[in-house]
Formats: sequence, C-alpha cells, structure tokens
Amino acid sequence: MQRVLEPELMTDPQQTAAYADADFSVGHQGIVDALAKRFPGFDFTSTCLDLGCGPLDVSVRLLEKFREMTVHGVDGSEPMLELGRRELVKRGLETRMTLLNQCLPVLTLPQESYPLIFSSSLLHHLHNPSDLWTVVKKASKPSTRVYIADLYRPETPEAARGMVEHYTPNEPEILKLDFFNSLLAAFSLEEVNIQLEEAGLSDRLAIDILTDRHMVISGIL
Repeated sequence: MQRVLEPELMTDPQQTAAYADADFSVGHQGIVDALAKRFPGFDFTSTCLDLGCGPLDVSVRLLEKFREMTVHGVDGSEPMLELGRRELVKRGLETRMTLLNQCLPVLTLPQESYPLIFSSSLLHHLHNPSDLWTVVKKASKPSTRVYIADLYRPETPEAARGMVEHYTPNEPEILKLDFFNSLLAAFSLEEVNIQLEEAGLSDRLAIDILTDRHMVISGIL
C-alpha cells in the first residue's frame, strides 16, 4: 500500500476536540513506560524537547511519571496547544512545561540542545520526514537520547480499517476517520530505515516494534 498524505496540522476545532477527548490511555502510557525502560540510566530530572506535542496527553504522562522533569513542547497547531494549556492547568503542571507554537524544521527554542528529544505521532503527519531528523540533529548534543514513537503503515487499507474498528469502536466517526487516515499516512519500517540512512543516523538510531501499530525509533547520539 502506498502512503497517502494527510494534512500536516490538525487545526479544525471539531477534529482537535475529538482527538483530545479520545481514550488513548493504553497506547500512550505504554509509550511512556517503554521510554523509561529504554534509557534506565538517564537523568529524568532534566529538560525534554517534545516535538509535535499536540494536546499533551503523552507529555502529561511524562511529567507525572518523572516528577522533576520539565518539558519544552513544540506544535504547529494553536488549537491543539490551547487544549494542552487547559490540561496543564487542570493538573497543576503549567510551571513544568513551556509550549511553543512553531512548525518544523525552523524552530526558535529556549535551549540550544537537549539531553532528551521525544516525539509521539508527529512523523506520519510530515510531508517531508527529513524535517524531523534535521531538528533532531540540530537540537541534540553528544549523549542526547532520542525517542520517536509513531504509527507504522499497515499492508492494506483493509488491515487499517480493521485496526480502526478494533481499537476505536466507540469513538466518534470523525476520530475513526482521522485514525484511518493516519494509518495510511504512516511510514513503513523500510521507509524509516531509508530516512535514517539519508540523515546519517542509522548507526545510532534503531527501529523497534512496540505494538501492532506503533514503532519506536530510538538511540543515543
């Protein structure tokens, strides 16, 4: 199945609200728990760069798991960030996360480099995936940990529809359609390997399959 692009930014109010209200708790918590296991010796009291932070469901889980961590979150969708701000206030976490409404690859960040660069569900939105790897290289330093979680593309549209019905049977139709489109827009494992080779990162970052729909690209630079 060929990749089918979807919009890079989620800005429609109805779409963003449906996404924020959806229950991704199992998948998102699994991503955070896997991150902790991937880098057991890392100092999680430092500042993390979260690329494509969205409405902050994963970011909030990071902040609640690692109680001394601070996060700089980047997202191009102001409606998504507004939902995230409300969640931070609701949970009393607003002093631990700085939100930046910016689009890759040209970013103005509060720090020159970060010890941990994290991303969840951003890569499949990008029309040019090299934008992500350009930022990863620019915002990193020797020993930076990188953890990029995303969907990977099923082999057929029918397989994608099956995942939608299995994992989101009771969600609104707009969210089901968004999930289906995201699966079709996701990269295959082979395509990500090519991206890493072209970015000169294949010797330091590796791909692992996390679930039947999630992969993780991670390593130490």
